[in-house]
Amino acid sequence: FEAYKTLRKLGLNIDILPPDTADLSAYKLVLAPGVATLSAEFLDALAIHQGIALIGPRSNSKTTEFAIPLPLPPNLPGMNATVARVESLPPDVPVPLTAGGNFLHWREKVETTAEVVETTSDGWPALIRSAGLHYLAGWPDEAAFTRMLTSLCHEAGIETDPLPEGLRRRDSATHRFVFNYNAVPVEWGGEIIPPAGVS
Repeated sequence: FEAYKTLRKLGLNIDILPPDTADLSAYKLVLAPGVATLSAEFLDALAIHQGIALIGPRSNSKTTEFAIPLPLPPNLPGMNATVARVESLPPDVPVPLTAGGNFLHWREKVETTAEVVETTSDGWPALIRSAGLHYLAGWPDEAAFTRMLTSLCHEAGIETDPLPEGLRRRDSATHRFVFNYNAVPVEWGGEIIPPAGVS
């Protein structure tokens, strides 16, 4: 849900796909946050995906019988990475990221030969990549998620449009809808959108 909210705050359209999706070719950016069991169809589609993908944390970490799979997670196509240890984080124990923000609730200690894009303050990989495939080793807070997703959108050639608090948009082939979820009016694009209003 945090990934969804962050993408919507960046003004993006989002499609939620079934877990056995076998074709990702229509998407420049694909996310699979916390999807414990990644289907064989999805993994095959991911292996040939030409865009950017952000998988994790906790993705591909359980079999359909809820066992820990072998090889160990994340076991993603073309990425040499193993989650060696995991930690549940108490609410008052964030793990700072060197680029800003924190991991909250959950983190993974990943051993990898993939490119390390970001680290935690204690030196563990926070975000790794192999070509366009990225793996996230914890639950980022809003600041970190916004920074990471903005960067990945830029890399994928997707324009972001950060929206005011409570304002969301959805584009169709012919129209742009703007929704104000606030109890107060919001000005956007030279227009005042009333509380709970749609433009």
